[in-house]
Amino acid sequence: MQLPVWDSFTGGAQVTDLKKLDGTPLPGVASSLTAQEASNPADVGRIVFQAPDQFTTLYLDRGYGSRWAVSTLDIGTLLPTAIQKADLAMVQSTAAVDTADEALAVAEQKVSGQVVSVLDYGAKGDGVTDDYDAFVAAFQAGKRVFVPAGIYRIRTAILVPSGCELFGEGMDRTIIRLTDTADPDTWVVTNANRAGGDAHIYLHDFTADWNCDRPGGLNGTGGSRGSCVTFGQVQYGYIDRVKAINAGLHGFDVCQGTLEYPYMGDGYVAPDRSQHVWISNCIAHNWGDDGFTTHHSDYIHITNCYAEGPRQRGNNNGFEVDDGSRFVTLTANTSENCYGGVEIKAHHNASAGQGVTINGHMSIRDVRSYNWRHIGHHVAADPLSVSAFSITATNLTSLHAGNRTGFYEDASARCMSISAFVNVNVNGLLCIGDPLYDYADGPLVALQYKARNVNISNVTARGFNSASTVIYCTGGDQKVDSINISNIAADACTKRMVQIGSDVKGVNVTNVTGKAATTGALYTVDAASNSTITVQGVLCTGFPTAVRHNSTNYATVKLWAASANNTA
Repeated sequence: MQLPVWDSFTGGAQVTDLKKLDGTPLPGVASSLTAQEASNPADVGRIVFQAPDQFTTLYLDRGYGSRWAVSTLDIGTLLPTAIQKADLAMVQSTAAVDTADEALAVAEQKVSGQVVSVLDYGAKGDGVTDDYDAFVAAFQAGKRVFVPAGIYRIRTAILVPSGCELFGEGMDRTIIRLTDTADPDTWVVTNANRAGGDAHIYLHDFTADWNCDRPGGLNGTGGSRGSCVTFGQVQYGYIDRVKAINAGLHGFDVCQGTLEYPYMGDGYVAPDRSQHVWISNCIAHNWGDDGFTTHHSDYIHITNCYAEGPRQRGNNNGFEVDDGSRFVTLTANTSENCYGGVEIKAHHNASAGQGVTINGHMSIRDVRSYNWRHIGHHVAADPLSVSAFSITATNLTSLHAGNRTGFYEDASARCMSISAFVNVNVNGLLCIGDPLYDYADGPLVALQYKARNVNISNVTARGFNSASTVIYCTGGDQKVDSINISNIAADACTKRMVQIGSDVKGVNVTNVTGKAATTGALYTVDAASNSTITVQGVLCTGFPTAVRHNSTNYATVKLWAASANNTA
């Protein structure tokens, strides 16, 4: 359809003296959508045209009595050849929105000498030629290096200096791939000065291929080496719309300046940290260790990213907040077919990730959707962690958790597992099971191994035909303490709603609703000997016993509350 252009939000005069960016007349602003389909400005895409100089604001008329404001830009002295090269006469699909924006920026900046293309420095992008030297020359010539569509082979990592930008024409259009003879210690892209630190680096719109399937097959060689994209001691780094594939180690790693991850004990804060890094709209696939990970870094934001399909079958996670990480925020990400969807952890001789916030996550067919632990600080003989503190998570989804491909010595599936961490708040966990998968009488959510001060609320579960309980609080020598469980709803999927081990102190269970499993139903709340609990607001059907406590069955919560030393 044609979209008339007006000089006013209402009324005014129609503007017809329009041109394409190359200066040829433009009869009208066209869209392939009907007026009804174009009910949202985003549906039209970015439409670029020239208008007479006297107008600073114009409006597109989509019908229905409403108009959209048109952003204007003085393109000044853009060279016709640069405009033609940018190919911006018209963009008619939302898929090309970002391409159009970037191409216009390239056209504007290229004529002023701020953007350089690797093609101008000898790169071929033919998938055969080693183009590494062209990248080096381009960064010597300018701070904004553009990589047009093509496959660029490089023999070693592209080193991006401070204050520089590396960008292509989009994922799977611009591909930067290591050669078959590249050293396994190298990366595809990293910052130039890890020892001294870098700042203000921007990477976007390309695919980084570490090429693990080169002859002989390779994985990372140790330390922080062998990832697709690594920021080591970077302040203010930005990664957007980058796809990392076939990594030896990680798809994306934000870490410290040293090549080796420091293991200096629990409580140690490593120097030379990366800080203030944003990763958004990125994809990791077929990596060796983790898709997205952080080490010894602060104030990291990972948003709207997707991690799918690690190559190995160990502790290979979609998103991992690892040793020494602090104040990491994960927002609206998705993991699929991983061991852990989101793992927050540390090794025994490093500080745990702490101060982590998760705002929405979708875990699809991961073995353990949410797995938070500090290794070496779990069992009775282990010291308590001094760093595993403060996780806040909201609006989490676990969809069809299960170990179908032999991860981690056939580890059992969990929607959530919390070990050793203190001060954890989870608000909103949706657990959808696979009715055909054998959950082997295990819990959906395991609070275990000395976790303390945990608040978990608004948990919904269905589709689990062989699970034991929705939430299990481990007792015994590795018992948990001080647990608040509230607003739990389950539909015919477990034998119990809440199970509490022996000697656990201070568990409050509030507002539990649902229906028992069709076979083998036991107790709504099952508390072992010497556990201290309160129970309120249980409205469940199909369970023969409302509460079992200290080996005594109570048909209703009221009867349990009437017994000595119990609170309802």
